[in-house]
Amino acid sequence: MAFQCGFSEIHLDDELVSRHGKEAWRRATDVAPDQLYTKSGKAPSIWDERHRHRVKIQSLTAAEAFGALQESTNAVLLDVRTTAEWQFVGRPAFERSVGIQWQTFPYGAANLSFLEEVSEAGLTQETPIFVLCRSGVRSLAAAEALKEAGYKDLTNVSDGFEGAKNASGRRGLLNGWKAANLPWNQD
Repeated sequence: MAFQCGFSEIHLDDELVSRHGKEAWRRATDVAPDQLYTKSGKAPSIWDERHRHRVKIQSLTAAEAFGALQESTNAVLLDVRTTAEWQFVGRPAFERSVGIQWQTFPYGAANLSFLEEVSEAGLTQETPIFVLCRSGVRSLAAAEALKEAGYKDLTNVSDGFEGAKNASGRRGLLNGWKAANLPWNQD
């Protein structure tokens, strides 16, 4: 079985190693199962068996997370989408929000300085952090990485900024930050 990833093809029996080592490659491949597809266009079912989430992260919907963020005096909304998503899709309009890419635009490569950038943004291991992406997948991976790095109070926004696709294949209408009519703006 082979997967298409960007411009190349990856075979399951191929040994995959990045120039930054196996741990960096593992993190890069763990970030977004929705970015891997078989030639038929379907996400590989093997993902579920080989990449189960290793740490437990609390999840809330966007509406629930926004309520919790408003009640808190120090919780931060960490938006891990790409710069292109912030610019073209919009951003949550919340005063305590920080944008740090989990994957970089335009190729979706893992942001290997993610943890360093989180620290530089002033988020400590004690800061309550609500992690948001498009639909809850990258944010969960980012929250897991933060948990493994010692961050304690993490919540995944399970439906993300745009949420799931509707029957017509459009996002932002069924669930997520935008569909819940939570405050947002666009650059």
